[in-house]
This record gives sequence, C-alpha cells and structure tokens, in this order.
Amino acid sequence: MFFTSVAIIAAMVLFSVIVPETAETVFDNVKARVISDAGWFYVLTVAIIITLVTFLAVSRFGDIKLGKDHSEPDYSYGSWFAMLFSAGMGIGLMFFGVAEPVTHFTAPPMADPGTIAAAKEAMRATFFHWGLHAWSIYAIVGLILAYFSFRHGLPLTLRSALYPLIGKKIYGPLGHAVDIFAVVGTVFGVATSLGFGVEQVNAGLNYLFGLPKNEWVQVGLIVAITGLATISVVTGLDAGIRRLSELNLGLAFLLLAFVLLLGPTVFLLDEDKVIDKIGSVGRPQLLTEVRIVDRDGRDVPPGDAGELLIRGPNITPGYWNRPDATAEAIRADGWLHSGDVARCDEDGQYFIVDRWKDMYISGGENVYPAEVEKVLEQHPAIAEVAVVGMPDDKWGEVGKAYYGVHADRDAPDPEALRAFCRERLAGYKVPKAFERVDALPRNALGKVTKQELRDHAKQ
Repeated sequence: MFFTSVAIIAAMVLFSVIVPETAETVFDNVKARVISDAGWFYVLTVAIIITLVTFLAVSRFGDIKLGKDHSEPDYSYGSWFAMLFSAGMGIGLMFFGVAEPVTHFTAPPMADPGTIAAAKEAMRATFFHWGLHAWSIYAIVGLILAYFSFRHGLPLTLRSALYPLIGKKIYGPLGHAVDIFAVVGTVFGVATSLGFGVEQVNAGLNYLFGLPKNEWVQVGLIVAITGLATISVVTGLDAGIRRLSELNLGLAFLLLAFVLLLGPTVFLLDEDKVIDKIGSVGRPQLLTEVRIVDRDGRDVPPGDAGELLIRGPNITPGYWNRPDATAEAIRADGWLHSGDVARCDEDGQYFIVDRWKDMYISGGENVYPAEVEKVLEQHPAIAEVAVVGMPDDKWGEVGKAYYGVHADRDAPDPEALRAFCRERLAGYKVPKAFERVDALPRNALGKVTKQELRDHAKQ
C-alpha cells in the first residue's frame, strides 16, 4: 500500500512538473466535470453526515465509549478541542476565513457582484464550507477511526470502516484501495493548504522584512514548515502536538478578541446599518483621529474623496528596519498616510474607494479605477479586469483596461466594451484603450500587481 501510494503521488507530481500546462488543463477539466456532474452528490453526502452526527450526539449511541469500557480520556476536553481545531482548520481558517467570503462577494454564484444579495450568498457559502458541515465531516472520520481501532482493535485506517460490510476482506485488495485513496487524497489536500499558507507567509515576510517573493524562498519555507511539523509529530502528543495545538488555539482567541475589541463590532451587529451602509469600513475607533485630504494636504468636504490619514496610539510606529518607508508613510505630525482613497458620508461612515497610487487624473478630473473595474466586471464575457492610467498628450492621462475573458465566451471587441462603459459611466471615466490578456499579473496573495500594468501601458 505504501509503495503504491508513493508511486501514484510521484507520478502526478512528475506529470505536473514535466508538462505543467497540460496538467493544469487536465486537472481543471476533471474539477469542472466533478463539480457539474457530482456536486449534488457532495451536498447530499454532507447533509446526511451532519444529520447522522447530530443523531449520534443526542441519542443513546452517544454514550458508547470510543475505547474499552474501562478506559478514560488521556487529555482534557480543552486539549482535545485544541488538537482537533488545529488539525481540522489550521492554516485554512486563517487564509480562507477572509479570502473565501470576499471571493464569493465579488463573484457570487447567482447574485450581482458587490450587492447585499452577494454578501448574503458569500456568507452562506462560507458557513457551509467552514461551519457545522465541515466539522461533521471531521467528526464522522474521527468516529470511524477511533471506534474500530480503539474499541475493536482494527487497524487505524479507513479500511476498518468497511469491516461490518465485508469482514476480513478489508485486508485484501478492496481494503488496500480504500487506504491508498485516503493517503493520496490526504497528501494532496495538505499540499494545497501548505501551498496557500507558504504564499501568505512569504508575502508577510516580504512586507515586514523585504524577503524576496519567489519559488526558492517558498520552497525553503515549505522545508522549514514540514520540518517543524515532523518534529512535532516525532515528539509525540504530549510534548509536541498538544502544546502546539493549545498555543495555536490561544493565538486564535487573541486574534478573535483583537478583531472584536478594535474592529467595527457595534456597526456590524446593527443589521440595519450594515445593509444600508454596505461597503463601509465603519467609524473611527476610540482615541483614533481620521482625516481625508486632497493632494495638497487640505481637508476635503464631506462626500468628496481623498487620501485617508489616521493618527492615534494604536497606529504602528513604523516599518521594521525600513526608515525610508516609515518616513514616507508617517509624517512628523504623526499622521499615517494610508495610501487609500476614501470618502465620508453624512452619517460619519467611511468608505474605501480605491488606492491613492491607482487613481489617475484625466482632463483635471479624478478617475478611480475600482469604479471602472466594477462596471466592466458586470459584462458577461469579462472574467477579470484591471484599469490603470497611461499618459495622453491631450488629457494628461487616460484609462487602459486589461481584461481576461471567460473560457466559454467570445472576446468582445474594444468598441463594444467602450460602448458598454459609456452607458454606465461619465465620459472621462471610460477607458481609451483595451487589451485582452490571458491572465492578470498577481503577487503571492493573488492581488493584481498594477505597477507592472502601469509600466506596460507607458510603453
């Protein structure tokens, strides 16, 4: 079983390394086929699992020990929960806890992007993936392994779940196939989470310490993280996994408390305000001063957009070992220049409009690319889009839109896109140039690198 699993994993890795484009096409097609033809089966299975787990919890079967009748738990409920939390959620919750709802909000399955309906759809999908349904899947697998292994002395593998159905045949080819499938699925699942996590760690280290963002650094991070995980496993539950899990859970609660106490909690709990002010980042927190200024540093009238400045005891004193960046962001009077374009409405609610460096001036008028991008994203053929400013002899600057097209759609010509924008935007906001691309350039966190597009537009 071990060598068969290794051979399958090695073959798939080599396939991906030798012919990456072909591998990407094959995997994307398989994924699309599974989603379209077997998505219903996944939803039905998870619904059955959560029903079964709930029944076991509230019925008399919930009193059955997973070990022998005389056995007692080795750890407290808190320790067990910490280990389950770390193994079941781990880095996935930290990464997708923000990325998933934002992704569904900008590209919802049914609703229009950026609307209240899209926000509700996004949270429903996120709760489905990370709420009781996910924990029910973890619970049923844990119950199977623990019950048949610790109570009946069968191997601590998924093949043991078939013992009531096929008996000792679990030690034959069918049992081997189940375990091989489980091993391959687990390895690639862990690899996916580790891949996302390493990109996030690399981006964070680059932001804090200037560490380069490239494949070599990420491979080094993978080796380091894998080594730490191996040490944790080798040292056993007591000295390794348990202590790290409890530390992980403690840090998660600290993060929860930080967001709860310093975030816009009151605003979020007021349903009417959340719906009415969708897109708002709330009001300034206690002891925090906020200003919105123009390019000359003068405060703008309410409702007008400008750069967001923040000052207060909760503002960072500066970048680590980056005095030039600190001097550029935090001026002598203590105001942090966030680089965000924001506006404040009549109720004191602040809205982030765009990034200050992304804004361009066309014919004396400020143009915010995010507004133009939202319009173009409504076009049925557009899969992704980024708008940047480029030099123009007459207007100073004009917009250029780089866009990708859905695989099942024909690419619209630039004039059709220009007409689409004219119906929805003021004339000076309509991009002058359009260029189709296979994919927008992105950094390790998936964010579009607009500086690269600006450099290209100037050529």
